[in-house]
Amino acid sequence: MKRFSLICMALLWTLSCGKQNKKQEEKPAGAAVAKKLSGMSKKVVAPKIPPARRPKTLLKGKMTMEEVKKGVEKFKKVVLDYPHNELKPELRPVLKKLIEAAFVMDALFLQQVSRQNSKLALDLKAQVKRDPSLSPCLEYFTIMYGPWDRTNHEVPFWGTAVKALGAGFYDERVTKELFNARVHQLEDAIKAQKDAKKKKELSSELEGLKSYYSVVELRGGKLVAVPYHVFYRKELLKASTLLREAAALSKESSLKNYLEARAKALLTDDYRESDFAWLKVEGDIEVVIGPYEVYEDRLNGFKAAYEAFVTLVDQTYSAKLKELSKYSAELDKNLPYGDTFRSSGATNRPIKVVNELFTAGDTRAGVQTLAFNLPNDPVVRGHKTKGGYKLVLLKNVAEAKFAAILEPISRKLIQKEQWKYITFDAFFTHTLYHESAHGIGPSYVPVKGKKVKIREFMKEYGSANEEAKADMA
Repeated sequence: MKRFSLICMALLWTLSCGKQNKKQEEKPAGAAVAKKLSGMSKKVVAPKIPPARRPKTLLKGKMTMEEVKKGVEKFKKVVLDYPHNELKPELRPVLKKLIEAAFVMDALFLQQVSRQNSKLALDLKAQVKRDPSLSPCLEYFTIMYGPWDRTNHEVPFWGTAVKALGAGFYDERVTKELFNARVHQLEDAIKAQKDAKKKKELSSELEGLKSYYSVVELRGGKLVAVPYHVFYRKELLKASTLLREAAALSKESSLKNYLEARAKALLTDDYRESDFAWLKVEGDIEVVIGPYEVYEDRLNGFKAAYEAFVTLVDQTYSAKLKELSKYSAELDKNLPYGDTFRSSGATNRPIKVVNELFTAGDTRAGVQTLAFNLPNDPVVRGHKTKGGYKLVLLKNVAEAKFAAILEPISRKLIQKEQWKYITFDAFFTHTLYHESAHGIGPSYVPVKGKKVKIREFMKEYGSANEEAKADMA
């Protein structure tokens, strides 16, 4: 196992702990009625299903080669160091298994970005072999996890295909109008249905379509939700096995419990118990693996993307910040919104400072993550006895960004006599405040007398607003 990882960092997008969400215009849907989708409600007209789109992989993209080269140059490769003496010999075999499992998440995320990505990557590699001058395109493809520039409104740089709003989570023919039409039909049918069995079936279909852990297919003119653990079964079986092997090698009981629970969850898509277990993880290894953030789904903001963090805990720095975790409930209590929608009295809100050893999937694409606050499940975050959330700060990533990005910019913008105030601690504390803000605020919103999850209510606007909330705080 290497003692470092190569991480690409954007010069102009340094302070974001999440991904940049850029809207693209949607093509207008047809006006014809799809009979199989409109039979349950006369209130909603389902749009025509457009023909499947296929990327033209060998055509020149909308970016010039010079622009691609500049795009690559915006990122700086650095060696992420960590305290080698703190990596105990007994941790190494556990970390090896965890990193192997993380590679599986990486491959899955590439599929989630686009179902054409595997083919595109092969075509691009073949083109580069024939013409080495195209190698910047392959490098940018690796950074961006696809042929679209994440730092520039998803403009294609290899091929001309527009990135689907639903990424690889939905059949390419599924538009926002088509999806929402079916959702509304099901909601109306559930309200009108008197038969308990049929009502349950309709509710199950609705939950499947809106699930964070399902892929939406279009089969015979009908939308069908396929659970992740079915759609990606081969890959998830491999990842689950690796997590069980890592658990067997671990001497830390709390880590062992989490890995065993998460291995099971990958094969069922029921992540709640493993989320509870993750909150209790102690010891020198901090790892999180699975589907979490919904940034990639720009159709509705429902579908979670696979990712992984494998890190080594900085015990000294974590101890310094432990005191701060006591005040998160007090911060939330003083925000001006109704108690009905306030986070509950969950007290398990640890803060961990870690050094990154390896990342994969959603968190590795484009701009690198400085910190994260998980889990996102409001039930877990609000559970009074065993729930809460964990704030994890990536110290060596922050140090690298500070040295490679923030300091050079500050030398150009700030007067020399004030340079002494530009410190890593100030920068790191700013990140701490931002991430702490993700843990406060309402988890639900009132809609017609019911409590609806914020993420479900805001859909594709949720991620951008959540990041804006943290930045404002």
